[in-house]
Amino acid sequence: MILLNNGAKSITLLDGDEEILEIFVEEVDEVMVAIREAVGRLKADSEDISSLEELRRAFHTLKGSGRLVGAMEIGEMGWSIENLLNKYIEKSHGLEFEDFTLLDLAQSRLPAMVEGFTAGTSSAVEITDIVRLAESQLSALGIAVPVQD
Repeated sequence: MILLNNGAKSITLLDGDEEILEIFVEEVDEVMVAIREAVGRLKADSEDISSLEELRRAFHTLKGSGRLVGAMEIGEMGWSIENLLNKYIEKSHGLEFEDFTLLDLAQSRLPAMVEGFTAGTSSAVEITDIVRLAESQLSALGIAVPVQD
């Protein structure tokens, strides 16, 4: 049994759940590579819908996997960016400078978020600015910021 004290919430992983945590860490490593590669392609062509869809899937995975293991900050960050990318895909809208700022912030903070979560310590990594930047980009498109699903 592992006890994770993740901020205001403690999570107890039962025997067998440790494997889920290991899978989560491996999956996040793979997702970080996918994000880095997709962002690289999008910096070369900001309207590359295929790369935009791949990027959205990566953040969707972070959302779901983070929530599954109780890494709620990772889940929330994943949701906010996935939601923005969904809207861009729906509108066939390419990425803008602010979007790359958002993606660079997310990429730079994700490793420390995962490390803090797996160490069982409260994440000292702030995501509020990432979430607000994603919401700001939605507002710039004239889209109301929805409540998380």
